[in-house]
Amino acid sequence: SDRYFRFYNKVIERVVQTKPDARIAVLGYGPCATPPEQTTIHDRICVFITTGADPRQFEKAGGTSAIYQYHLDGAYPTIRHYPHMIARFLRESKAVGGLGYYAEIHHNWAAGGPKVYVLSHLLWDVNSDVDALLDRYMRLAFGEQATAPMRAYFDRWEAIWEREQALLANPYDSIDNWKANQLRKFRHVTWDDIRFMDAALAIAKRARKTPRQKRRF
Repeated sequence: SDRYFRFYNKVIERVVQTKPDARIAVLGYGPCATPPEQTTIHDRICVFITTGADPRQFEKAGGTSAIYQYHLDGAYPTIRHYPHMIARFLRESKAVGGLGYYAEIHHNWAAGGPKVYVLSHLLWDVNSDVDALLDRYMRLAFGEQATAPMRAYFDRWEAIWEREQALLANPYDSIDNWKANQLRKFRHVTWDDIRFMDAALAIAKRARKTPRQKRRF
């Protein structure tokens, strides 16, 4: 990574001669996810640290940091619901001077909609109330009567994800086992979870909804 960051430094040093307010954004991915050992990064270079990375990992190397995260729900037979993790990640990044956020979002909207709704609001205000946003999403998407059971359904998926998260080396890794055996992705799901979620969906199904909310459900 020293070779890359020496090059980036040369570029920004020339750019600021004519555009003093300029910044350069680069990707901390692959070899460049490791901070340089011999080069201090120019303070006008913003490093987008890829998913699972520690927002503080470039803190001693200079520059400023940002987050590059993946929400690749399409490769999973389970629902990857982790809105509270996203909030913790963004808040920690901001606390160390993080400047931005970039995400690859490839998902099934029915599964990932609540998570992305929360994310979009956190990017405007990182201190937004995640639980209030989730309740609002459920109310708008599925109707007043279905709010509580749909919230319970998604909360259970978040609890399942948190069981997996507890075993990860990095708590911000959102795509663990992305290409792994599909059956292994059910290893944190129990029959109690299935029964609980089936009951929640049954209650939500009986709730009063508009025609659009019924289609969405």
